[in-house]
Amino acid sequence: KRWLVRKLVTDPHAAFLHGRLSGIALRLEFDTTIDAPLFIETRIVQYLIRLIARVSFRTPEGNWTNPRLALIDTGSPVSVIPRSIWQNAAHAFLTGETTIDIGGMTVSGRLGLVTLCLQDAHTLSPFLRVKAHLIWEDTLPLILGFSDVLTQVTLVSDFQTNLAYVLFRP
Repeated sequence: KRWLVRKLVTDPHAAFLHGRLSGIALRLEFDTTIDAPLFIETRIVQYLIRLIARVSFRTPEGNWTNPRLALIDTGSPVSVIPRSIWQNAAHAFLTGETTIDIGGMTVSGRLGLVTLCLQDAHTLSPFLRVKAHLIWEDTLPLILGFSDVLTQVTLVSDFQTNLAYVLFRP
């Protein structure tokens, strides 16, 4: 019994599953593919595993966009939103033009503010006001970074059991 109490105190996933932690949980998905160029060249199987969320953005009219797939990137300090997505969302620019280095490339854009919500098949998250790099290009995927997104939730990612979710606490 002491082990369970200790686990509930230190592990939000265990606490949530045992009803000791309340909030809104939204399921995430794992996208798993094989690194084809590496396999073709070396015959080594290397899995590329990405954590995926479904995201909708508030439009200038006050509606919501259709959900888009976003990569959850714990290594990205700020979210990155390509032009084809942010141009249909209500947004406000916060800075002048800047460049950022991400994924081995340099892209241009501006730091901006958008409102989004995460969703799964059954649940919508509370709205999040998010500062993000609104980039001019569509060369990068939609990326949810730490600031204003992962700082607002408890992230649980257990690839071995194919269970991943974000927990919005009351």
